[in-house]
Parts: sequence; structure tokens; C-alpha cells
Amino acid sequence: MIIPINKSNDTFIDFAWRLSQRGETASYPRLASYEAVEAVFEKLSLKDTTEMIVLEEEGHLQGLCAYFWIEADRYLQTTLFLVSEGTDYRLVADSMVNFLKDRFATYTLYLGFPLDNQWAHSYFVKRSDLQSLDYNTVMQWKHSEAYPYPDQQGIERVTEINFEEYAPFHDRFALEEGIYWTSERLVKALDRFVIFCLRREGKILASLFGIYKSLNPEIFGIYVDPSEADLAIEDRLLRTFLAFVSHQSPKMECLYYFLEGDRDENAARIARLESLGFRWKEDYFLAVLDPERPC
Repeated sequence: MIIPINKSNDTFIDFAWRLSQRGETASYPRLASYEAVEAVFEKLSLKDTTEMIVLEEEGHLQGLCAYFWIEADRYLQTTLFLVSEGTDYRLVADSMVNFLKDRFATYTLYLGFPLDNQWAHSYFVKRSDLQSLDYNTVMQWKHSEAYPYPDQQGIERVTEINFEEYAPFHDRFALEEGIYWTSERLVKALDRFVIFCLRREGKILASLFGIYKSLNPEIFGIYVDPSEADLAIEDRLLRTFLAFVSHQSPKMECLYYFLEGDRDENAARIARLESLGFRWKEDYFLAVLDPERPC
């Protein structure tokens, strides 16, 4: 039976933390601490567009799903999607996914998992409403002290004041990639995002954007003008973001950077990121479910 949850509960928190610790049973975003799991539950009473459900059968907790949605975009993303070991994964997952699809019939669903979670991978790859299955390499960065800022010549932060000027450069890449965070959406979320761009002679040549107000900040994208095939530019933006986050979010647990493709495809980039203190975390996949396709 599916049960909506609207407040914190130690049993559910313990269940979520136990399954989140292992890649084989976890979902994305990964939660690195018990406190991070508690924070997911705390949001239930703070946001009208955040909910959680659990699946219980004969008093046994079998599944838990937390999610948020953006009505204007018909967008729904899970923040936890956990199925207990020793249960029938397909039956439990079907119950939770079908609940979401019934309640949010016109929404596109986005569900992320570590690739180590082969139960989830095998389940979603077989769904008839699967729109896409995207694979990424997850890099992780931790810090123990403030990170030094690199040379800031030509680097500036994008704010409400200069965003209109930046927007065409951003959309040149974002629209081609088909990502959610176009300039139209990004400008409405500048309270959570930070954007740095690099100029030369007044022209924007590169940019980086990511979330920083979080226990787990995340780099969403780095865009570099094709005419400027200079890895040093990307490195300067990365180091600027790392310095900014280490100063602005001193309580952060770790920072994530998702690279499109698998480890073999990203070997050169991984080596460069490791020189900046990043470490490979794991491989990840994102299942996107199309509301127009039958289950």
C-alpha cells in the first residue's frame, strides 16, 4: 500500500540512510551522511512542491520515494527512490512509478541512480515509456580548508545585472544539448546558482554554472567557445568555482561534477580533474520517462 508522508519519521530516515550507503541500492542524488537524509525529510514541511511516499506491505517497509516537481515545466525529479533488499524490485518500483505517473499524468519523470544499482538499471531499461537513458561519470571534490582563488583577470560573476548579456552565450550551448537549465529558467534560480564567465576584449569566451547553497554543491556545466580550445580556461573557471564554494559553503560535505559519458570516454578529463583534487566517485545513469508513452 502506498502511503503519503508529510513529516519526519526515524524509521523512514533509518531505512533511507541504510539503502543510500551502498551503490547497489542507492539513488541519486547520493546522500553522504545521515544529516543529509534528515534534510530531505525536513523539506517536506517547507515546500509545497515536495512530497514523499512509502510502500508498506503487512507492516514491512518495502520502498520509499521522495520527489519534487515544477508545474510550469511539467517536470518531476526524484530525490530518493529506494527499494528494500529481498523484495521484488519490479513490483515495488512499479507501484511507486505508477503512483507518480497517475498523480502527475502530464509530467516528464527524471530518476537518477548509481550504475552499480543494477536492479534499477535492469528495471528502467525495460520500461516501455522510457524516453532516454543517459550515462555520466561522477567526479567528487572535498575540501578541508579554504581553496585559494586563481588569477581572476577576465573572470566575472554573472548576476541579475549582467545576465541579459550573458544569456545568448549560455543558450548557444544549453539549447544544443537539450538541458533543462536554459537561460530562461536559470535567471529565475540565481539565488541558488552561481555563474562565472571569462571575457577577453569584452567577448564572453567561457562560462561555468552550478549550485552552491547545498551540503553537496554541483557543477552543472562548463561552456567554452570552440574557437578557444584552451584547457587552461576551463581550469581557471573550475578553480574559481572551487574557491567560491569553499568560502561560501564551509559546511559542504562534497562537491559533484557530472561528465557526460563513461570513464573511458572521459579518461583525459578525469586526469585533469584529479590534478585539481577531484576523485572519481562512480558512474551514474538518468532514466527519463515520457508521459505520452504507455507504461
